[in-house]
Amino acid sequence: MKESVDNLGPGLTKVTKGKVSITLIETGKAYFKLPRPFSKTINSTPIHSPERQLDLFHDANDDYWKRRPIYCFLIEHPEGRFVVDTGDNWRFSVPVYVPRLVRKFLEKMRPDVSIRVEPEEEMGPRLKELGLNAERDVSFLILTHFHRDHTGGLYHFPHNRILAMREGFDSAKSAKGKLAGSMAGNWPTWFNPEPILFEKHPVGPFAESKALTSDRSVLIVPTPGHAYGHVSLIVKTEGLSYFIAGDAAILEEEVKEEKVGPITYDANISLETLRKIKAFASSEKTVILTSHDPEGPKRLVNSSVFS
Repeated sequence: MKESVDNLGPGLTKVTKGKVSITLIETGKAYFKLPRPFSKTINSTPIHSPERQLDLFHDANDDYWKRRPIYCFLIEHPEGRFVVDTGDNWRFSVPVYVPRLVRKFLEKMRPDVSIRVEPEEEMGPRLKELGLNAERDVSFLILTHFHRDHTGGLYHFPHNRILAMREGFDSAKSAKGKLAGSMAGNWPTWFNPEPILFEKHPVGPFAESKALTSDRSVLIVPTPGHAYGHVSLIVKTEGLSYFIAGDAAILEEEVKEEKVGPITYDANISLETLRKIKAFASSEKTVILTSHDPEGPKRLVNSSVFS
């Protein structure tokens, strides 16, 4: 089996296994809250309590506020190229671009919560660095969920087929969804993704899946909790699988230790998702890649399997 590792420049890491390759693409930085070291309770409060959401406002230990990369992924397969998420865009640094209600909410929650993206760090320019044209060379864009750092670059894909969960799409357009970070008011007017329709085809602990290729080596599986309709992708190569988890976990250790963070609509569902990812990654050699783990490039290059 052909194997290769390519460092294509700052923030661009590509690994090829046989006929399939995965490129990790950094598209800026996000500064946000990591989960504190609890999984089933917060100060003896049950995991399902609203107090978990209130942890977002907890400033007792700033060590849990970290600046993290924003990663998107390019999967190249003989049947096509698949992009996972779009990253954000530089316009969100301009105050008038962000709806006033959302801006005030973020200012109250934490003044220095921010996402920093330079124009050249957006997904369109990053794909051009790889010699690709977003409109011509991408078969599908798959959205793990609708938070702004995953959909801010939608306007780079006006003529592409875009797949996402209808549940997440509808939720993101609601008032609650906008406050949660969807920024639906800034979506392109043409944006109306094709719904992901899962099939009763189990993949490990996941009862349903959606195959993007005829050999079922590129799959979408449901991973709800962090956001309504959140999905992840599984890429299977000979002897090694890759689990692209989006924000189902921020760091690999959250899967290992079953840590549920404060950004979830239902902590019990998030915990169930973490356990399913853990079960899958424990059942076969798997590299876990998330959207914000700074260890992602190293894990990809070294084929560091979950253990």
